[in-house]
Amino acid sequence: MDPVVHFEMPYDDAARVTAFYRSAFGWNTETTGAEMGHYVLATTTASDAKGPTTPGAINGGLFKRSADKPAQFPSVVIAVQDLRFVPPPGLAPPRTRSPAFGRVAARER
Repeated sequence: MDPVVHFEMPYDDAARVTAFYRSAFGWNTETTGAEMGHYVLATTTASDAKGPTTPGAINGGLFKRSADKPAQFPSVVIAVQDLRFVPPPGLAPPRTRSPAFGRVAARER
């Protein structure tokens, strides 16, 4: 089975959202500056330079909601071995290239 490797969720108030996830789940958070769009890095478990050290655990991030950008919903990233997989009709997401991640595909639901 292909693993979930990352998540992202929008926020309206950085102080409120970081306080909530720290308190409710014990996550560590780090808010970046304006040059990174005030993105919040969320570390959910012990991690090293390659990511979580706990098998099956994932880290993620929180992004500032913006009125000028549609479709700001929580998302998950799933690592797959091959993007040539042919999904059922109507479910094939568009594919593109990302300098950071290689070939990527995304689908809104």
